[in-house]
Amino acid sequence: MINDEYRGSAWTEALLGLIAEEIHLCGDPRALKLVSEICKITGDTLVKRTYNRLGKLQIQDQALSDFKDIKSGDCIIGFNKEKLHFYRKKIQTFQMKSAIIYGHLPPITKKEQVKQFNSRELNVMCATDAVLLK
Repeated sequence: MINDEYRGSAWTEALLGLIAEEIHLCGDPRALKLVSEICKITGDTLVKRTYNRLGKLQIQDQALSDFKDIKSGDCIIGFNKEKLHFYRKKIQTFQMKSAIIYGHLPPITKKEQVKQFNSRELNVMCATDAVLLK
């Protein structure tokens, strides 16, 4: 999203504003050139690692029309935490438990939510793109 016309500046600000010895970015390989240029300007070292998806990602042919169609193992992506909390409450009405991940959660909380979802303690994942950070 760093290349995105509308949200890219927020990602660039976040990247440049982080005070850390090491930053891990996950994303589309098309962003690599831009991130590389930023690293050259800041004098930082870029180390590229490529990982393979461990599970198969299945994208629906059409949008979900009803919350009752959600199945255990599904991941619902939203664009803000308010929407995620709304989705989570709706999912709970169908006796399912859901994990929730968004950008401002502490890393330890995100990891615990992923762990509980992967172990099937929680049936559904509700997340922003922060889920990609795992």
